[in-house]
Amino acid sequence: MLVLAMTIVGCSQQAAGFKVGMITDAGTIDDKSFNQGTWEGVVKAAEELKLEYQYLKPGGTTEADYMKEIGNMYDAGFKFIVCPGFKFETAIFEAQDKYPDAKFVILDGNPHAGDFVPV
Repeated sequence: MLVLAMTIVGCSQQAAGFKVGMITDAGTIDDKSFNQGTWEGVVKAAEELKLEYQYLKPGGTTEADYMKEIGNMYDAGFKFIVCPGFKFETAIFEAQDKYPDAKFVILDGNPHAGDFVPV
């Protein structure tokens, strides 16, 4: 995570105003699992790089719930959005076209259309 953030941010002058957001799935940032590990990585990288950071927890677990929070994060100026887990695959697939100037990180998943069937 740290290397990825440094690559995108580049030098400290570019870091001014850069915001990193995370959206949890059904878990919380203290779930002792995937969400917590992801959040701890976001915090560590953001603090070392002196970036603004925030997380949002969706009100539900549907793609619409995830898209709503991705939109809220984007509207608040967060253009680097981290989403932990395969539950975000179809939401990120949609979001990458809806918000083309944002960068998305999905952990343990691949963005795809809802009708995708792996072989």
